[in-house]
Amino acid sequence: MFSIPDGIMSPDSMVQLIADLHLVDAKIAEGGLNDSATKAIAPSYYSFVLKKHKLDTAMFNKNFRFYLGHPAYFNEMYARALDELSKRQAENQ
Repeated sequence: MFSIPDGIMSPDSMVQLIADLHLVDAKIAEGGLNDSATKAIAPSYYSFVLKKHKLDTAMFNKNFRFYLGHPAYFNEMYARALDELSKRQAENQ
């Protein structure tokens, strides 16, 4: 295990963020929009998710780079995010 410095979100919070970002990706993909329309709406969707998690782009990048620097742990969080997405899907059916 490694220590998480101040200013870095908890692994549990990062799992929720990753899951939310995947939902945005899916929403954009299912929209069937052309590239220019996707480029127009995608930033507002991503901005909404970052605001939900109380992050700006710089803080998101800092957090993402930190966790990418610990690949084994990042992979575990990513797997947990996929489990979270499955759980949310089951709740919505």
